[in-house]
Amino acid sequence: MKQIISIIAMFMAFTAYGQMGYQVSLLDTNTGEPRTNEKVNVSIKITDSKGAIICDEQTTATSDAFGVLSLTIGNETTFDNANWQNTPFRITASVDGINIGSSDILSVPIAEYAKRTGVLTLDILTNMTVSMYDNCRMTFSSNGIATYVDPDPYEPRTEKCPFEIDGNNVYVYRNANSGWAFHYSVKNGKLYMVDD
Repeated sequence: MKQIISIIAMFMAFTAYGQMGYQVSLLDTNTGEPRTNEKVNVSIKITDSKGAIICDEQTTATSDAFGVLSLTIGNETTFDNANWQNTPFRITASVDGINIGSSDILSVPIAEYAKRTGVLTLDILTNMTVSMYDNCRMTFSSNGIATYVDPDPYEPRTEKCPFEIDGNNVYVYRNANSGWAFHYSVKNGKLYMVDD
């Protein structure tokens, strides 16, 4: 009996039209050989972290000479009603009724969404580092904490500070009376420190 035994490769590409590319490899469990040039029924579902359905599609596809299925998922409206606060999004696929697994959709569609809407999200901000004055830098983490590093050769210091996102602005709170503000440029995807 031919079955899918693993997802060998998966790629995500988010186009200007809101579509994603998705690839899986099909193998025959009896022989370990690729299931080549075979037409199959595919079901794809995208959900947010709360379980709300963003996309639910069924299609047929034919594997290539290496047993790889290449699918295009969604359209320009697929993510229009998604709640971007409920990331990560998750994609689940089944082939001929057999669930082949699920995985998180990483930051590509989220970054593309921000470019289209001008809204900075935590996913975009996570691990972003901003150069500041006097060689200091600020790095943002997914837990709402920014790390401020001052490399002063005589008094180096590192501070952990909470931050919040408000539209395209990020506010980092050093204490009750001081902090920093940054502005996200949708045009080039960078953060800039806002002078006092």
